[in-house]
Amino acid sequence: MRIEYDEERGILVRPDGLFDYCAGHECVEKTEAYLKDHGSVQITIDLRETTFMDSSGIGALLVLMHKLPPQSPSIRLVHPRKSVHKLMEMCQLHSLFEIETD
Repeated sequence: MRIEYDEERGILVRPDGLFDYCAGHECVEKTEAYLKDHGSVQITIDLRETTFMDSSGIGALLVLMHKLPPQSPSIRLVHPRKSVHKLMEMCQLHSLFEIETD
């Protein structure tokens, strides 16, 4: 998993492979550190290299959402693979997150 900060784009998270309990925990932990350093900024999670997401990965996204103040920028999920996008639709995450597909 790669996480970086860009002044224009905010925090960019790039999980690869499985987005499960371990990856979700790492994502939350590292993103929280960036939020402490840079404040409430846009978070973009680029899912193009994520091959599988389970309920723990979804839980991590929800934890991140709750770490942000209500008036802060949203969390954007970009480039999910079809299987990951279908899971997000089944869990109705499209109502909570901005989701951009290819």
